[in-house]
Amino acid sequence: MYKSNDNKNLRDIILGMQDGLVNVLGIVLGVGAATNDQRLILISALAATFAESISMAAVAYTSTEASLKEYLSELVHPEGANTNHSQEEVAEVKSIIGTPVKSAVIVGFSSLVGSLIPVVPFAFAVPMETSMYLSVLFAALVLFVVGYFTSKRTSGSPLKSGVKLTLIGIVSALLGYLIGTILGKI
Repeated sequence: MYKSNDNKNLRDIILGMQDGLVNVLGIVLGVGAATNDQRLILISALAATFAESISMAAVAYTSTEASLKEYLSELVHPEGANTNHSQEEVAEVKSIIGTPVKSAVIVGFSSLVGSLIPVVPFAFAVPMETSMYLSVLFAALVLFVVGYFTSKRTSGSPLKSGVKLTLIGIVSALLGYLIGTILGKI
């Protein structure tokens, strides 16, 4: 049996976690490359973490609400005109698309969790270079595990899915490092 709401929840979890993790990893690497100041990295990363999580929750809410409205507007009754939809029709659409509040909570919380992963090494008194390497390593491990288990729940090769998600995330974040390196020399 197709579990559309479960798939929507999985999509929201991956969206929030991957976006938060990759965004904040790019920030810690970029700020680290530009400044080499661990305190500034923590401040930047934590500010980005909370701004990112709130923003992602708001986007999830508004995009899910827009999808619901669009889907419902496309439902045409036999008479050929859109009318007020029955509770059953609305419930069916929500089971496919999700609800705005639930989507916002899942995406926002997942983004918060994902965003904190690359910050952890900078919270401890380890050398800057070690923190940067550990941040990339933690992020890569989490991305791999998410990709691996997503594939186990859906279809495809778990190993291939884990590697693919890891590569996409790490390459994206390393662009933040490259930009920080360039900006640090200005």
